[in-house]
Amino acid sequence: MSSAGWRRLIGVVIALCVAASAVAEALLPTGPYFVIVGDAAEGPYSAREMAARLETRETTEHSLVWSPSLAGWTPAGAVPEMAAILTAPPPPPTPPPPEPLLPSKLVGVWLSDRKTEVLEGVGLIEVILEITIWEDGGIFIKSDASTGSGRKTFSYEMNGTLKVETVAQDRLRLGISAIRTDWIDGKAQPRKQGTTSVDWQFYSDTVVVDEREVTLRKQSAPDRPRPKPPALDDPLIAKDTPGFENGVPVGRFRYVRVEQGSSVRSTLTLGPGDSYTEILESLDKNLHSKETIKGTFEVVDKNADQVSLYVKGLHAIEVISVKGQSQGGGGSSPGSETTKEVEFSETLEIKDANTLVVGGDVFNRMF
Repeated sequence: MSSAGWRRLIGVVIALCVAASAVAEALLPTGPYFVIVGDAAEGPYSAREMAARLETRETTEHSLVWSPSLAGWTPAGAVPEMAAILTAPPPPPTPPPPEPLLPSKLVGVWLSDRKTEVLEGVGLIEVILEITIWEDGGIFIKSDASTGSGRKTFSYEMNGTLKVETVAQDRLRLGISAIRTDWIDGKAQPRKQGTTSVDWQFYSDTVVVDEREVTLRKQSAPDRPRPKPPALDDPLIAKDTPGFENGVPVGRFRYVRVEQGSSVRSTLTLGPGDSYTEILESLDKNLHSKETIKGTFEVVDKNADQVSLYVKGLHAIEVISVKGQSQGGGGSSPGSETTKEVEFSETLEIKDANTLVVGGDVFNRMF
């Protein structure tokens, strides 16, 4: 029985109990009532309280009772109004709570490590998997994959239900029934409906799924309501390529150059939204400095191979250390920082979902 069905049943039982108590109370004249318990009289009880004692058989047919309407102490079974309550069937007991549909350790948001696999007809791909499981048995699976070169991308979503088919120590076999939608390079493929079974092997803080040995780690409780599964004939919707938003590569990208005792490391972060951050750290034998540009960007032009941005923000230069500089020496000193507003245009040449070229420097996506 579902949780909603169980709550309705509880409501019916409570309503029956309330109704039965009201009928029993109506059978009794107005109190007060007293009952002999052991060697002492207990009370006074109202008509409602006395009816409740009779219904629960706390007061039996042999218990001596008294009220102003009785001539003396009388067995409850000899009082017609009380006998009617004592001979009535007791109200139904409250049903026990239902067994949970799923073990609690299953419920939550699970995220996989990034895994490299061989896809038939494609070659090596990098895959990341996110699975959300709700306590009512709902499951939503999202998978994103991309090739190591080129912008070929693959993703799918599965929306459906699951049940536990077999249970062993630290191992569950899950039956999944779902509707699956696939995207190739953002283009939706016809939906499919089907069932499958997977084995989950539990360890201290991780799960290994099936023979593919995909490792999942629980991140949190489900952070959103379960989405409604689509129908097979619902309109297909194109999906933005994983790693891109509106044709702009989003995430963190890094460029590093080391030569002749000096190094330069640049980290470019695009998104979320239109946020832009670039951190350039330079280190040589004499100077260690860091430049930061933080602001927003606007897309000026874009095509499949490049995106032109207009950036506005604050440019800060910080001197971290200067070798051999004496106290009070001229020029920049450690800890000094200058800040100014900047505006500039920047072109991102897109090699693939994980590689950009900016000003001749190659930036690789950070995972």
